[in-house]
Amino acid sequence: MPKILVRLVRGGLWLIVITSLLLASFITGLRLLLPHLNDYRQPIAQWVSQQADISLKLTHIKGRWQTAGPALTVSGISISSPNDTQPLATIGKVGFYFDIWHSALHLRPIFKQVTISQVNVDLTKIKPSSAAPSVASTSLAQRVEQLFFTRLGEFQLLDSSVSFVAPSGASQQLNIKQLDWANVGGRHLAQGSINFTNTNLGQLAIKANLSEQGGLNSLSGRLYIKGEHVSVTPWLNKQLAGVANITHSEIGVEAWLALKDGQIESSQAKINNSTIDWQAGDQQHQINIKRGLVALRPIRLADGSRSWRIDTEKFAIYTDDVAWPTFDIAGQLRFGDQNQLQQWKLALSNIALQRLLPLINFLPSTNSMVKTLKQLQPSGLLTQIRVAGQANNVPRFSFKVQQLSVKPWQWIPGINHLNATIAGDGQQGK
Repeated sequence: MPKILVRLVRGGLWLIVITSLLLASFITGLRLLLPHLNDYRQPIAQWVSQQADISLKLTHIKGRWQTAGPALTVSGISISSPNDTQPLATIGKVGFYFDIWHSALHLRPIFKQVTISQVNVDLTKIKPSSAAPSVASTSLAQRVEQLFFTRLGEFQLLDSSVSFVAPSGASQQLNIKQLDWANVGGRHLAQGSINFTNTNLGQLAIKANLSEQGGLNSLSGRLYIKGEHVSVTPWLNKQLAGVANITHSEIGVEAWLALKDGQIESSQAKINNSTIDWQAGDQQHQINIKRGLVALRPIRLADGSRSWRIDTEKFAIYTDDVAWPTFDIAGQLRFGDQNQLQQWKLALSNIALQRLLPLINFLPSTNSMVKTLKQLQPSGLLTQIRVAGQANNVPRFSFKVQQLSVKPWQWIPGINHLNATIAGDGQQGK
């Protein structure tokens, strides 16, 4: 065997031996260090704070050795901007397992069985103002996004919450009972159970398949939300206090959202077996939506204004166990620069007047229309209903009536089986 080949083989063997010894020494030292890791939590927190330009506080670190690597549990984590004493996020406990062998094989750190519990993130601390937001707060939020979107491969989030500012300007809190998250090939896959505080919506199942290019503002993909047996009784009774007594409600809904660059590209909702029961005097009433589809999508017009298109189909509605005729809605809402409604138009297919009469209980008893409708007892079918309006202008309308009948009352004569076409606005008609 040539001498050069022998030297190469020997060199390779020595390299393997030296690497094995170093790795064994490293693992032995690590196994000895893990039980005492909590004694070094302050230096660890300071080092991480300096490297990430954040303020990090840790309450306790527990380390132990498992079959193929160390397992760590970190408790009482507080994260804030370097110049801010109020934490942006607190984490009750983080547990993870560091796979040494797979990390060495892939030449990158690989964490497994990552479980994050009792996370509370308050995004309202990053308040927009007339000036630019704090650079430290903004960069910290971006680093938190990057951690969840790219640094962690798979993790489970438990009993957590995120506070944020809703589009209405009010503060809202999202509660996460359980969320399994995986970052695979540039995609973000999620599945779990969530709810919103002060909405009485109960638990909502959620699934997501998303991608992003550096932050939440670039999110694209699809989001699925499902709620079954959702009760909105407390919320309805609050909204209709002194008007109607809601005795029971149960809503079933599925929603699909398509996102592009952080904006809703299209959405669709399916309503299943949703009922609302209410009591008016001695009478019990119910409206039941057995099924129905609602589609909503934004439209960007040539002048730069924003418009929303809404369409429904396959609605099956019952009032007091009596079916409505085929009912569909098509509409368009146009908004200005300040999200002010500038123009709207709606087209409705069929409305049976007698099916609407129980719904007048949702109007205050002092409303003059309530007394009028109770006396007239209208019946018949409205078809080809068209309504349109603009900001600060009287809306226009047109519709056809079939077999319209009303009872005589005061100066209004009785009508029987009238067929007619009616058009006009809020001031005049024909």
